[in-house]
Amino acid sequence: MTELTRLLQVEVPEDAPEVWHKLASSSSKTSRAIIQSAISRTCQTLGLPPLDITPSLAMTLATPPDYRTDDLDHNLHQGWTLWGTLAKSGTGKNTDRGIAHAYDLAQTMGSSLSYSDTQKFLTTDGTVLVATPAHAVATLKGGYAVSYTFLEKDHPITIEFSKLTRWLDSNQLLLQQALDSFPTPLAFLTAMVFYFHKDLSSWLNYQLDSNSRVP
Repeated sequence: MTELTRLLQVEVPEDAPEVWHKLASSSSKTSRAIIQSAISRTCQTLGLPPLDITPSLAMTLATPPDYRTDDLDHNLHQGWTLWGTLAKSGTGKNTDRGIAHAYDLAQTMGSSLSYSDTQKFLTTDGTVLVATPAHAVATLKGGYAVSYTFLEKDHPITIEFSKLTRWLDSNQLLLQQALDSFPTPLAFLTAMVFYFHKDLSSWLNYQLDSNSRVP
């Protein structure tokens, strides 16, 4: 089995979701745009918040071996990580969106510009924290959108994300009460997303190394 079929829990690549076929038949320069279009359709279909896909996340999503998160405790941006879909403030979101569209334009014009070049230019110090309960929920729903698009709706990970987002929507008051009782709210929300991040990371590593289906 290939890493793609292991990840998707299918027998042959032909059974992969539509987005994989589009990526396989297109230039790598258009990968981010293809993924953004597919994710946007998913968000619209499921009633999820809009999700902007950065070029670095797009590169990971298009390459199954890169889903691995071997250094998940120390490198929050390695592999398919919830920090890749971390919900941000309006300013941060607009910055990411602007970078992504500039990247798409540069790629279609044959530029050698890389996303990492742009990131180095715009990088600021500090770890991004999950600022509000709404940011935490939107981040986890972003993970659901990616899973639904790349792994299909009946995949174990997608099913768990679906249960999680329904629970979050039904228990907003409980989440707020927990937040109010926590001495450092930002740390609480960031830690909550991090725990889900670790669960996802562990599952990805098990499944990519196994020829059996990991539940």
